Amino acid sequence: IDPASQGDAGDPVSVAAALLTPAPAAARCGATWDVFDGRRRSRLALGPAERTEAGGWRCRGSWSRIAGWRESDLEADPVTVAAEFSEGGDGLARLVRIEVRTRWGVGVAAR
Repeated sequence: IDPASQGDAGDPVSVAAALLTPAPAAARCGATWDVFDGRRRSRLALGPAERTEAGGWRCRGSWSRIAGWRESDLEADPVTVAAEFSEGGDGLARLVRIEVRTRWGVGVAAR
């Protein structure tokens, strides 16, 4: 994969910072980010916002390998992702939990 042709993708830290920055739920849920880590390209896609019992939002989606991965990795199913956001007093969504379900198990990051 040619790094020079990946200019439309964000780096992992920039995508993480975007997810952590408070924004309207519609700007997070229903969005797609292409990610290039210097060797491989992947895609994080979040579906539409669903309201939670706690008054926040949940977006279900997937993380997919796009290019630069081993062939067996490219053929693997996308990884299931669920992101949960709380609603601040300003009405903006703040990421509070992200869960990924991989073939090795479930990973959770919470703040």
